[in-house]
Amino acid sequence: MTAPIFFSVDEDIDAATWKSAAVQWFRGINSVLGVARTGIYGGRRQCGWAIADGVIGASSSPGHRWAWQTKAWSRGEREPTAVLFQREVVTASDPGFVIDGKHVDVNDVLAADFGQWDLAR
Repeated sequence: MTAPIFFSVDEDIDAATWKSAAVQWFRGINSVLGVARTGIYGGRRQCGWAIADGVIGASSSPGHRWAWQTKAWSRGEREPTAVLFQREVVTASDPGFVIDGKHVDVNDVLAADFGQWDLAR
């Protein structure tokens, strides 16, 4: 198996929007890539819904799914099965960390297999 592709739900959508639009989008993605290669980037609820609806795959790290959770829209909650967590997000009011003069987001790796390309699976 090759690495997953993380698809972004880059808004704080509600459950009705998840069920009426986003989950259908993920099912379409699954029909082309397969569930095993499909991941999600989004807030805690969006990651949880993707896991519950079975539209994202599992990492080879036990207990982890292809979920890349952002701090934004997560209301302080964490998805325990996520492989990545975006803990610093650049915004107009909070420019985040600066590396070599550039403002950057910061992501924490939560599993040995977080979807990197060079890992034999």
